[in-house]
Amino acid sequence: MGQAILDELLRVLDEDHAHAVIEHRRVTIRKPLTAYGAKRLASKFAAWGDANEAADIMIDRLWQGFECEWVKDRRRPQGRRNHIDAALDAMKETNGPASIFGRVGNA
Repeated sequence: MGQAILDELLRVLDEDHAHAVIEHRRVTIRKPLTAYGAKRLASKFAAWGDANEAADIMIDRLWQGFECEWVKDRRRPQGRRNHIDAALDAMKETNGPASIFGRVGNA
């Protein structure tokens, strides 16, 4: 593994993620990074906002690279909630599941 490649990735990733990206490209998909490729990939990870999360997405989906546009739907919704979110909030604010579902268990 070239030190220049690692150095480029370490600009935005923690050490574990940097090594994982290099291994993913070299071993899993058999398309090793060059130093220039690592520099470009690092900038695309950084554009996501959480570079380590972007690296995880790329690895999980077995992608060669990463573009934010590919995973716009992955962004955490802001202000959008569903019935599960509401139920979990109610459980936290009250006495647990019994306050929502009635008596739970043999108690």
